[in-house]
Amino acid sequence: MGEVRKNWIVAEPDPRQCAELAHALSLPPLLARLLVLRGLAAPPSADIFLNAPLKELHDPFLMKGMKEAVGRVLQAIRNKEKILVFADYDVDGVAAASLMVHFFREIGVPLDYYIPRRLSEGYGLNEAAVHAVRDRGVTLLITADCGIGAVEEIKKARELGMDVIVTDHHQISGELPQAVAVLNPLREDCPYPYKFLCGTGIVYKFLMGLRAELRQSAHPAEMPNLKKHLDLVALATIADVVPLTGENHILARRGLEELANTSKPGLRALKSVAGLQEKKMDAYAVGFVLAPRLNAAGRLGEAEKSVALLVSENMAEALDIATQLDEENRERQRIQEEVLAEARQMIKKGVNLNTEQSIVLASENWHPGVIGIAASRILESHYRPTILIALADGKGRGSARSIDAFNIHEGLQECAHLLMQFGGHRMAAGLNIDPEKVGAFKSKFEEVVARRLKPEDMVPTLRADGEITLDELDGELLDRLEVLAPFGISNPRPVFVARGVRSKGAILRMGKNKEHLKFQVQNGRGRPMEAVGFYMEKLFRKADMENSSLDILFTPQMNEWNGKETIQLKMSDCRIHAD
Repeated sequence: MGEVRKNWIVAEPDPRQCAELAHALSLPPLLARLLVLRGLAAPPSADIFLNAPLKELHDPFLMKGMKEAVGRVLQAIRNKEKILVFADYDVDGVAAASLMVHFFREIGVPLDYYIPRRLSEGYGLNEAAVHAVRDRGVTLLITADCGIGAVEEIKKARELGMDVIVTDHHQISGELPQAVAVLNPLREDCPYPYKFLCGTGIVYKFLMGLRAELRQSAHPAEMPNLKKHLDLVALATIADVVPLTGENHILARRGLEELANTSKPGLRALKSVAGLQEKKMDAYAVGFVLAPRLNAAGRLGEAEKSVALLVSENMAEALDIATQLDEENRERQRIQEEVLAEARQMIKKGVNLNTEQSIVLASENWHPGVIGIAASRILESHYRPTILIALADGKGRGSARSIDAFNIHEGLQECAHLLMQFGGHRMAAGLNIDPEKVGAFKSKFEEVVARRLKPEDMVPTLRADGEITLDELDGELLDRLEVLAPFGISNPRPVFVARGVRSKGAILRMGKNKEHLKFQVQNGRGRPMEAVGFYMEKLFRKADMENSSLDILFTPQMNEWNGKETIQLKMSDCRIHAD
């Protein structure tokens, strides 16, 4: 991380807008500044963001296809048809399927579910699964977090006598499937105001619409309380790394509140095995503690186990499943580190980082369930579009990750003739490829990347919300910053620059390979604060710390140790100036 010098951009918002917002909402100047920087200069928008009221959620019937989707489900309920939800194997898909199971259980309607196996079936609908579902007697198939590209598979479902409702949030790269309804805000003809819901978010809106129609024929008291299921929506919204703005911010904020006090045995068990019973529920707890355990089953085995956990009504059963997921997550971590180590060796021996602007690696030793995480780690280290491909049984399964300046979905479209299948987003994608075509694909992809990127695009840019002195940091300030939470894509934790600080005392090197740093810093004679820098040991390898001043780019956070809370500076980067 410390090897590449990064650009720092310190934001300079319009001071007039900041002052007007601070005055209109009686906000501290720093908080007004942060809201303006997040595009929330208008007082009504800023007020909604700060308070996240559920009443500001959009009408679900604004989504194209909602009326048809709800109508078809009502018909299936009246006719006692067999309904099944087919969902992706990641946290978003698992949570979406679980949300539907809970809702249908509460209205007394049976709902079956099917989660494909990552290793043997791959992503999304497949023809064998369509036949298997029909053999169960299903007449209405609802997809969750998948299906937008399954044109042929949905055609086959119709031929077999099934109707299909697609709920998906992935980019649309071709014709829409011929389903009863396609719920996806990214449709060009969809007027829905917010475009960034995750798969579970779209299912939540679908259930909002279904509940509204059911209330016309049933007593309101009999209707499920959807608010209590926001715990699953927050889980998926944060885990799927969608922008935490607009509707997503409301769903995640209120969902974290529900998650903190959830009554679902599965979520309580998961929190227990992860050591989160008494911990605050925030985006970090979801994204880095709960989500990896739920994902582990889908990465290494069968994701249906994660659905079984989330829909369980028995605490003993839930604890048993949660313990299994915890063990699988540990195994996932071990396998992931092996993949990462081999990938780094391959880069060292076979990639010229001075001339090649992309990294495409393939190996028969890799588990396809962990290559996405490994690709993200490689990208962090080398900052260029990265694709890792696991080869097995005559097939190649790849995971792609990208940098801000390169739309990897568009890049793969230019290479589509060399791929069996691909799909995803601007920043991440998956693909299937014939192993014999990997070499040609690598060359073509490098040509596409080189044509689209300029040298300056390959330099990571770190953005700060402003400059600050360490003396300004206290617990009250950090409490004020927390009103912007939950933090994530498009709503990052506030980042500041402090210039001319000095280290105090010894530098502690941490981690298995001593790659992390921890030391004290201070402004002049001000009180020292602890700074930590992950993967930053190379920055200080040759630095004479006692004769240098530092500029640090950091996020302030509260650190709890032995029951005591102190302010800790989590560094993103550091520059050393010899005196």
